[in-house]
Amino acid sequence: MPTITPVISLLSAFAAPRFQRQREALGNEAWLYSMLEVARAKKVLQWGFDETSIEGTPTLNQWVLVPNGELAPRLITIQCAGIPNPGP
Repeated sequence: MPTITPVISLLSAFAAPRFQRQREALGNEAWLYSMLEVARAKKVLQWGFDETSIEGTPTLNQWVLVPNGELAPRLITIQCAGIPNPGP
């Protein structure tokens, strides 16, 4: 019976770099849409940042609170990034 391990390794070699480029492009696009929303707002009610930990990985979040007409203010996340752990 033939093994599929070489096929999976071959696919991984091609898919991994492409996936990384897609992630980077999507992150840039999401950041651009967030900045457009902030620029479109008549005023910024609050800006802030916080750090949380997801499964032991520190994550920095940066956000803006803008008016949303008669509704509750809208929260726009403008940055969310895992902070690399330098290790031992």
